[in-house]
Amino acid sequence: MFKAIPTLIYTLTLLLFASCGRNTNDVADSMDGHNSNDTTGIENLGESFVAAWNQHNAKAIADLWTVDGDFLSPWASTDLIKGREAIEKYFSEEYKTMLKDASIELAINNVHFIDPDTAFTEANFTISGINIAGVQAVPFNDQAIFVMVQQDGKWKIKIARPY
Repeated sequence: MFKAIPTLIYTLTLLLFASCGRNTNDVADSMDGHNSNDTTGIENLGESFVAAWNQHNAKAIADLWTVDGDFLSPWASTDLIKGREAIEKYFSEEYKTMLKDASIELAINNVHFIDPDTAFTEANFTISGINIAGVQAVPFNDQAIFVMVQQDGKWKIKIARPY
């Protein structure tokens, strides 16, 4: 059982931030023998995530997750957010407060396919415009891992974790 945990974590990271801010050829080079056509759906998911985030569209963000997907916010005070509805609620609330002026940039570091319908992604991200108690914070830089799965021909986020 515990041997599967690193594989699960690895897969989740791959899927979320597939290739935002990264040259498709660079991503293809890290695909463990998969060609760049395999990355198109993951790249589209990453671009959709950035667009939805920057439009502050909580529903569109949540729709990028599987129904039972989960998310751990980079803010240490939050618990694991489970399920698409909870993810939408989380982002809706954050966009009314500290993230109301925020934008995100993503850069993919690695994409690894576990199998044709499961991928693990490592990415860097920067969130700018965070407002804490009326004071704009410096840009927040962090890293994240994602496990992405292909369902009905579309890539979805199953797990997202900052690290």
